[in-house]
Amino acid sequence: MFFEESLSDYSGSNALVVSSHPLIEKKGQAAPIIGAGHLMPENDMRSLLESLLDKLPQHNGIIPANVLSMSSNHLAWTVKGSVKPMYFKLRGASKGFKINVPYPTLLFVANQRGLSIAALKSNRRPTEKTKLFHAPLMNIYRDATVCLGDSSMPTDITPLTQEEIEALIFKTNFSHINHEKTLNNKQEISDKKYLAFWRQLAKAKATKFPTANLSGLDITVNDLIQRAVR
Repeated sequence: MFFEESLSDYSGSNALVVSSHPLIEKKGQAAPIIGAGHLMPENDMRSLLESLLDKLPQHNGIIPANVLSMSSNHLAWTVKGSVKPMYFKLRGASKGFKINVPYPTLLFVANQRGLSIAALKSNRRPTEKTKLFHAPLMNIYRDATVCLGDSSMPTDITPLTQEEIEALIFKTNFSHINHEKTLNNKQEISDKKYLAFWRQLAKAKATKFPTANLSGLDITVNDLIQRAVR
């Protein structure tokens, strides 16, 4: 069956009208022809919509307090700044290593196509208009999308897969910076200078990321979320 959907306005409210069309196959034709349609009965239309909704990932539990936005195909949440291990295996290096450093508060925006991450200056819950900053992390592009390398996103993007997605950042080996705005640095940044920045924080046993080192991203929380929804 081929289903054609249209929205019409009746008595000031939106109504969904669905028509069902038979596919007619004839010899010598490369593709079937769509035949004349007829309106689908309301009960059949309801059954169709319910079957489609059943195929969408759903979360029936309590929504975590750090989730900002979610739908059937995206999830946005924050991870408060704290001291965590940061793993490195720089380009050309044979061995990796880790150091304990203070991460800033991060905004994760995920869908099945990929992951975007930006930084926030505060641990407070952001609003739609809160300004974002470049996440000061390796393997993240200038537009905030994450270079996943050989990794992939989980099939379902729900609060149940938040930790799996976060592991793509917090349990990965960072290898290189992807753009010059990774840190708010007046001098040209390099992998070596970037690593020296984090080593200095680790040596000082810093417990909070110095937000003066964040570089503005020129978009808001809502801008990044809407990009994932589209």
